[in-house]
Amino acid sequence: MTAPEQFRMSKLQVFNWGTFSGVHDIPIAERGFLFVGRSGSGKTTLLDAFSALLVPPKWVDFNAAARDGERGGRDRSLLSYVRGAWAEQQDDDSGLIATRYLRTGTAWSGLALSYRNSADDVIVLVQLFWIRGKSNTREDLRRYFLIFELSRARISAHTRNGFAAGSALTTNSLSSFCIRPNRQRTWAI
Repeated sequence: MTAPEQFRMSKLQVFNWGTFSGVHDIPIAERGFLFVGRSGSGKTTLLDAFSALLVPPKWVDFNAAARDGERGGRDRSLLSYVRGAWAEQQDDDSGLIATRYLRTGTAWSGLALSYRNSADDVIVLVQLFWIRGKSNTREDLRRYFLIFELSRARISAHTRNGFAAGSALTTNSLSSFCIRPNRQRTWAI
């Protein structure tokens, strides 16, 4: 049993991240978890989602498990995850190697990592990424960071005031749950 104030990871959610199209919920048991699967099944893609959420952007090192591999593990990037890179093929005419993507036009991806304590309070770390048009440059990739705090008491207050379960969420209804950045782009709590 954990102390009521101790938060533990409870769920990872990915949306259009790498080759995972749509929303995927990955529950995390309180006592831990293990990723197993065939080569190419998405284990590293999910581990890299954790890295994108928890490691400062300048230190993120995707596909760290492949350091000893032929390509040194440098084949994955934030852009390749947002675009959904799935193959590299050689162009017959030019001989150049081109990456094939699942999402070629304007695209966006989202990651969320939920933490829960025994009092059912929830903290959710969120990152949204988007790129417009057919651009494939890192400079055109945008990101937005959010932190949500959901407590049983705050949700109950919204329910009493007409925020019923299953009702449509709006920016105004979510704003009281969001910890907002201040002007210096640091997080004000």
